[in-house]
Amino acid sequence: MKRFTIILAALFCFLFSDSNVFAQNLAKGKTVRQSTTGYGGLASRAVDGNTSGDYRKGSVTHTARGDRNQWWEVDLGGVYDIGTIKIFNRTDCCMDRLKDIYILVSESPIMATDWQSHPISDYYAYHEDFKVGQANPIVHNKNARGRYVRIFRQAGAPLSLAEVEVYAGKRTPTPVPTPTPSPSMSTVKGYNVNYVAYTGSQSGSFEQSGGNKWIEYKKGSRSPHATFTESHRDEWSVYLTKSDGAKIQLDLHTKKVSLNRSALYQITEAKFVLNGYSANYVAYKGSELGSFEQSGGKKWIEYKKGSRKAHATFTETHRDEWSIYLTKSDGAKLQLDLHTKKITFNRNPLYTVAEAKFIVNGYNVYHVEYSGGESGRFEQTGNKTWREMKNGRNGVHATFTETHRDEWSVYLTKSDGAKVQIDLHTKKVSVNRSTLYEIKQVFAKLN
Repeated sequence: MKRFTIILAALFCFLFSDSNVFAQNLAKGKTVRQSTTGYGGLASRAVDGNTSGDYRKGSVTHTARGDRNQWWEVDLGGVYDIGTIKIFNRTDCCMDRLKDIYILVSESPIMATDWQSHPISDYYAYHEDFKVGQANPIVHNKNARGRYVRIFRQAGAPLSLAEVEVYAGKRTPTPVPTPTPSPSMSTVKGYNVNYVAYTGSQSGSFEQSGGNKWIEYKKGSRSPHATFTESHRDEWSVYLTKSDGAKIQLDLHTKKVSLNRSALYQITEAKFVLNGYSANYVAYKGSELGSFEQSGGKKWIEYKKGSRKAHATFTETHRDEWSIYLTKSDGAKLQLDLHTKKITFNRNPLYTVAEAKFIVNGYNVYHVEYSGGESGRFEQTGNKTWREMKNGRNGVHATFTETHRDEWSVYLTKSDGAKVQIDLHTKKVSVNRSTLYEIKQVFAKLN
C-alpha cells in the first residue's frame, strides 16, 4: 500500500464534469458545524440528503436554547460561484424559527458570531424571512462566490434546518485544496496555531517557542517583551499564564486578545509558522540523500533515502527560532539550520537542507475528530490520559490511558479493558481490533 503523510487538514477532491456540476448539490456530505447542539440535532443532519422536516425522523438540526446568535455553517471544500441555495424548514412544528434569518457566503472562514461582524469586503449577505404557510423550501437565487455558507438567526429561539442544498452558478467552480505542511488561516484553529499578531493601543505578536512556552514581541523588536506558559487550548483559543499570574486568552473566534477576561487587543493574523520550534521533519541532499525525523519527545531518527531502517538515532538538546540541535549517542553534535539551509556536523557543513516541514503522526497527535455511526473526538488531557467527547452531548463520554505510540498510531486502554487504536495511516479508529469510526481531522502538539 502506498504510504502517505497525514497533514493538518483533509484534502477534498472535486471530480464534477462540466455537464453535471450545476446540478450537483455541493453541500451534501460536506463538513458542517453550528453554534451549539441541542436535543441531538447534529449539524450534519442538514447535509445528509434527506429533506424530511419531521424531527422525529432524525434528519433535522437543532441548536441549544439560550443563545442570542444561532448559526449553522457548511464548508463546501472549495470556492464556488454559487447560484442557488435551498433551505428546507422543519415541518412538524416551529416553522417560524426561520423567520428573520441571514445567509452569509464567504471565501474565507467566518469568524463572527453575528452576521454584521464579518468583514464586509469578504462576504455576500442576504436577508430571508420565512412565513408560516410559505412554500418549503426557501429558494435563494442570487449569485455569490464563496466556500463557506452560514445561516444566522438572531432571535432567541433555536435554529432548526431539515436540509440545506447549494448549487453552482453559471461560471465554473474553482476547487481550492487546503492541505499544506504549514496550514493557512482556513485550517488554523486554537488546537494548532503557533503565531498570533495583534493591534490596538500597541502592536505585536505572541509566538510559540516550543512545547508550552510562548513569547510576546512588540512590533519592530525581536527582544522578548514577556514570556508565558500555555495552560490549555480549545477549538478556538489558546490560554496563557504570565509569570505574575496574569491570564491571557488568544481567541481566534472573536479575534480578541484578553487579559484577565478584559479585551486588550484585536487579532490581525493567526497562523501556523514553520520554524526551528515547529519542524519535525528535515530532508537533506549532498553526498547522500536522507532525512531526520522526530520520533516522539526528544528522540530523532535519521533515515537514508529508500530505507525505513534507522541509520542513526539522536537526542534533541534544544531549539531556537531557526535551528534544531541534536546529539548522537557517540557525542557528535548536529545542527539542522533552516535559515542557512545547512546541516552541520560538529560545526562543519555536512548536507544541504532540501525540505523542512511539520508532519502530524502517531508521535505528536493529541486531538482526533471522527465520524461514523456517531461523531466526536478523542483529546489528550495529560501525559498518558485521554478522553472521548461525543458531538451533541454534554460531558465526558469515556476516559482512557495511553499505553504506547508508534509512527502512525496511538494505543489507548479504557477503564473496562477495551483496547482502542487511533490509526492515522488507515484513518480508522478501532476497538478490540474491529473498525468503529473514520478519522476526519487531526491536530498535533509541538514538542
